[in-house]
Amino acid sequence: MRDWFLRFQCWVLGYSYDVIKFCSAASHKAVKKYFSAVLIVTTLWFFIGAAFADRYLGVSLSVSIGAGFLMALIVLQIERQIILSSRKRGKVLSFRVVTGVLMAFIGSVILDQFVFREDINTKKIDVTQERVNKSLPAKSGEIDRQTSAVSEQISAKEAARGSDRRNLQETNDIGGFH
Repeated sequence: MRDWFLRFQCWVLGYSYDVIKFCSAASHKAVKKYFSAVLIVTTLWFFIGAAFADRYLGVSLSVSIGAGFLMALIVLQIERQIILSSRKRGKVLSFRVVTGVLMAFIGSVILDQFVFREDINTKKIDVTQERVNKSLPAKSGEIDRQTSAVSEQISAKEAARGSDRRNLQETNDIGGFH
């Protein structure tokens, strides 16, 4: 009954089932341990990939799930390469450290933005409001200056029109036109 599960674990990890099935219980335990670790990491990266696609790409739920599977597959392949490497020192160790730090940074940024999205949206609104409040006095002053200029132009036009009417009235009064 458990044979199929061991076969599945070996397939996921890239181990040869035909070799592992004849190995000791310690080897079976190691396969189980590696599989659990890989399962945790790939599940986490599935969620990170789906959240990234949803938040940054704004795609549908099905595409987000597909992106999650793609990220999980990529991480699974990276983990398989690390697990299956025969050398455990030097360049491989450096690659593991750099890859681990990079993946942790990317994952934490995306997860933090997903977990704290309400706080981030609130902060965005606050920052936008502060910008509006800072630029409002300058814009209000500009609008007031433009309004005053237009009012002065209207007053000048009305004064000119009133003076033209008075001149026309005086001309009519002088000329006897009533």
